[in-house]
Amino acid sequence: MPEENETLGERIKRLCLEANMTLSNLSYDTRIPFATLRNWAEDKTEPSKYTYWPQMATALGVRVEYLMLGTGPRKEGKKR
Repeated sequence: MPEENETLGERIKRLCLEANMTLSNLSYDTRIPFATLRNWAEDKTEPSKYTYWPQMATALGVRVEYLMLGTGPRKEGKKR
């Protein structure tokens, strides 16, 4: 469950835990360097390339907006 004022790093770590995934797994699945993910998870830096957001969101099973902001629907609704 997201906490109010959750940082991106806290959100990445929480979503990895919920997905039973390590940063190493996330790095492998997204092809984002482990050191880069670690810096994001430790709130040292944030993604500067938009292409990273969809990769991470897909691997973690959430919407890009949810990953970026921690608000709104967590997953896409079913299409009819």
